[in-house]
Amino acid sequence: MSQDQAQADLIQQNIDEVEGTSVDLKTALEEEKAAAKAEKTAAKDAAKQAKLDEKTAKAEQTLAAKQAKLDEKAAKVKAFAATKAKRLATKEAKQKAPKEPRINKNGINLPNPNTSASMIWELITLVSSKKGEMCKPADVQAILEDNPYIDKKGIETFINPGNVSPEFWTYKKFYGLTASA
Repeated sequence: MSQDQAQADLIQQNIDEVEGTSVDLKTALEEEKAAAKAEKTAAKDAAKQAKLDEKTAKAEQTLAAKQAKLDEKAAKVKAFAATKAKRLATKEAKQKAPKEPRINKNGINLPNPNTSASMIWELITLVSSKKGEMCKPADVQAILEDNPYIDKKGIETFINPGNVSPEFWTYKKFYGLTASA
């Protein structure tokens, strides 16, 4: 019986091993299912986090673009305000500065400086002083046709010779050199 007994013990041992193994397989299967479930949950969480990160990045880009537009508008408004302030200051300066009264003789105003009329008047005065008597419009016209007028600052200016005759008579009336004055 020893051999039968040894075989029975061996069978019993195998049964115990199989029964113990099946319990271990059940536990291993449950652990594997739990690990797979945890892995699946982690993958879902990672996917959710990736979507959330993507949305956050997109929102940050949108916010940055809006901020850039606002900064650009603020710069434009600031530049416009500076221009407006400069215009206002210039306007106030012009209003504050009293205008120089124009000299009026015999109903004729003295021409403003640096105008073609004032330049013609200067030429009439110069030519008349060189001649020692009142010059004629043709004398001044001849000078202007041959040479451009160069003012006191050395700037070459074209004066239409056709303006000499009317300015000549206005000049004479201003200084009282006509019979009607």
